[in-house]
Amino acid sequence: MLCHHMKQHQGMTALLIRTHHLIAGLALLTLAACGDTSAKWEPQDMFASPAEKPVDERYRAMIDFKALSRDEAGVEYAAGPSATVLGAVEESVALCQEKGGKGCKAVRVGLTWVDGLDSDAIKAVMETYRNTMLAEATQASNAGNAGAANWLAFHYAVRGENLGEAERLIKRALQVAPGDPGALDTYGLVLYKQGKYQEAEEIFVAVNKAMPTAEHLAHFAENALAMGKTEMARAAYQRALEAQPSAVLSQEIQKRLLALDLGGGNTVINLVIFDCDGVLIDSEVLSFAVDVQILAGYGIEVSSDDLARRFGGVSYAGMVDCLNNDHATAIDAVQYQKECEDLLGSLFETDLRAIGGIDAVLKSLDVPVCVASGSDLARLDTCLGNTGLLDFFEARIFSVEEVANGKPAPDIFLHAARECGSKPENCLVIEDSPAGIIAAGAAGMRSVGFLGGGHRNPQDAEMLMQAGAEDVVGDSSELHRYLGNQGLAKRP
Repeated sequence: MLCHHMKQHQGMTALLIRTHHLIAGLALLTLAACGDTSAKWEPQDMFASPAEKPVDERYRAMIDFKALSRDEAGVEYAAGPSATVLGAVEESVALCQEKGGKGCKAVRVGLTWVDGLDSDAIKAVMETYRNTMLAEATQASNAGNAGAANWLAFHYAVRGENLGEAERLIKRALQVAPGDPGALDTYGLVLYKQGKYQEAEEIFVAVNKAMPTAEHLAHFAENALAMGKTEMARAAYQRALEAQPSAVLSQEIQKRLLALDLGGGNTVINLVIFDCDGVLIDSEVLSFAVDVQILAGYGIEVSSDDLARRFGGVSYAGMVDCLNNDHATAIDAVQYQKECEDLLGSLFETDLRAIGGIDAVLKSLDVPVCVASGSDLARLDTCLGNTGLLDFFEARIFSVEEVANGKPAPDIFLHAARECGSKPENCLVIEDSPAGIIAAGAAGMRSVGFLGGGHRNPQDAEMLMQAGAEDVVGDSSELHRYLGNQGLAKRP
């Protein structure tokens, strides 16, 4: 079975996405109007006639983004303001749960009401807010708004994108307010994402002398981990917990500390386990494209992105069962799998490629590696052979065919560890799907999310972190740097 439904930014991507980063700096905003305008603002105001409001006022309205959740008793829990949008939604739900609310769900995003945390409506609203805020922040920054420049630099740093531009933006903000802790923290993050850990450490030290907030301390801790200073990171995380973090950030810090307690920092890793589809070979984008084509013949219209988010790591049978329930269809899973594999056979021969740069990562590793995949052994041998990766693994290739249960069950990872003579706590899993990350956690293994496949984008980092990944990397170069920082590979 080709497990292309198996899988679902760098550094502390999800940690940063989930938390607020409003600079002490609303004082930095050179606002045309400084009053609270959020209560009067509606999304359509911005989209329909943006020129009617000064850019600073519109930017302030976006920074005042708020999210609301409600429990089954009707009690409401508000979170925000937040310029990270998704973080505010998650925090409102986490706050509801923390206070003992039952059946907590998001009911309000910004000033737009939508029901159900997982609804398409919420996703659409959040994406709209994100895109709008990015455009508005760019415009405001170009107009000399230091607060917008800081936010935009932070946005780029979180995603590991446009880091040169991010550095330019944050340096411009610091010219306006050289000692502002929030702006300095952003500068530290930009340096951290560029791999300039020593420079970042100096900045973070200054930040935490001036304003030791939970978020700032957490950023310092992440950089310390990248430098191999595990005990320093542990101490910073403990201080962050004492600094009254938000519910979401608190959960993240506790997860990090648990990983350290379980040996996530200095535990000897003697086996790196790679998923195949979407991590070693760029097959998922081809596979989901075939799914879209075949499903259309059954009257089901769905995008590749939707399939990747929902069914990454899920078997053909599992995916077909869900689609039959959703669409009142009666697709036969065995026949469906045959149709997919018939089309993919020839497509893989002509279009399948290794993930860009993954061969350099494999060459750099100083510890043994293996493959643990939901694909059948014959398919694995063919795909890895055709992409020039087979020799890296020799006989250490393991398939779901050899175990009772596929991911998210831990069977395949435990089997791989046993066969390679390694204990679960000494294994690190590289995965691109929530199902695979969950399976690694169930096996007692550390895991890193990977977004380098053509079917993934930076926004998918959040779901991998939620599944239990200790970190998420955007591509092979980021994975190389991460493994180097862990002492598992030669530094790039």
